[in-house]
Amino acid sequence: MGLGSDLGIVQSPIAATESSSSGQEEFIKKEAEWDREMMKATKEIEELKANLMAKETEIKIKMKKKEIEIEGMKDDNRLMEFEIKMMEVDMEDEALALQEENSKLKAELRRLEVLLDQWRKAAEAAEVAEFQMKDEALALQVGRLEEQLDQWRKVQAEAVEVQMKDEVLTLRGKNSELEAELGRLQEELD
Repeated sequence: MGLGSDLGIVQSPIAATESSSSGQEEFIKKEAEWDREMMKATKEIEELKANLMAKETEIKIKMKKKEIEIEGMKDDNRLMEFEIKMMEVDMEDEALALQEENSKLKAELRRLEVLLDQWRKAAEAAEVAEFQMKDEALALQVGRLEEQLDQWRKVQAEAVEVQMKDEVLTLRGKNSELEAELGRLQEELD
């Protein structure tokens, strides 16, 4: 039976043969066209799959790089935290050293005050004594000691104040730099 009978069309045997022959040719042409389109679609699908795999690989590589960068930043952050802690320990050590130095200076000041008090008492005792020359020499010596003590107090106080200011400024500068760097790293992490 021909194509026409399959479709439910009644045809004459000659017309059916001609129709069947041209229908087969038409069908063969369509089938060839479908095959070409299917091959083209299959080729496009394969290209899309290849592109997709390339993109997946590229994304995986980028993700891996980002993971490595993040790990590096975490390591940098840990290192900075360690450095900050070390600076805090150093600052505490320096503060303790300054306190110890201050205690030593106070002890020296007390010693000098006791010595001055002894000289004053000696000077007062010398005033009562018979020999005016000894009294005057002792008073001069006490006066010099008082001047030296005053000068020494000023010099020590200024030295301690300058040293403490320098330390505080240095530590504030370091702390500001670390806070800025930590802020920058946190922004990068975000």
